[in-house]
Amino acid sequence: GRAAYSALFADSRRRVKEGWVYYLAPQIYWEFGNKAADYEILVRWWNDVFNGSEAKLYIGLADYRCNDASENSVWYNGAEIERQIGFNRSFGNISGEIHFRYKMINANNAVKQLLSRVYEREVRVLINNAEIEFDQPPIIKDSRTLVPMRKIFEEFGFDVEWNDETKT
Repeated sequence: GRAAYSALFADSRRRVKEGWVYYLAPQIYWEFGNKAADYEILVRWWNDVFNGSEAKLYIGLADYRCNDASENSVWYNGAEIERQIGFNRSFGNISGEIHFRYKMINANNAVKQLLSRVYEREVRVLINNAEIEFDQPPIIKDSRTLVPMRKIFEEFGFDVEWNDETKT
C-alpha cells in the first residue's frame, strides 16, 4: 500500500483534529510485530490521534489474510483477528472494527464462527452518542441484524401504537 499522507496528499490526522470528519477507518492490515508496520504501534498512534475528538475511529481488519493461511501463520483460523479485536477493546477511542472482506469471511467457517462468538450480543444502537436500552435486545440471526424499531422511533419522539384490528 501507499501512505495516504505522502502519496495521496490526504492528511487524515489533520481532518480528525480539525473536526472535518465524522469517522475514519484506517486499514491496519498487518499483524502484531510486523517489522514494516506493527499493528500495536499503529493502533496506539491512531487512538492518540482521536484524543479529544468527537469523530469515531473504526479499525479496518484484514480478515482476508486468514484464507489459505498455513497452520503456522498468525492468521490461521482467525487467531490474529481475535487478538486484534481484543487489543482494540482496551482503547477508549476505538468505536469498533470494519472487516475486509465479506466474501472471504463467508468462505472461511473458522473466521465466521470466531466473529459470531466475538460479536455475540454486541449490537449497540446509538442516537446522538447515547446508547439505547431495549426491553428486547437487538440480535444477529442468520447473518442478519434484527433491531426492535419501536424504541428507536420513540427515541425520535414518535408515538408508536398497536392496532389490534388490523394487526399493525
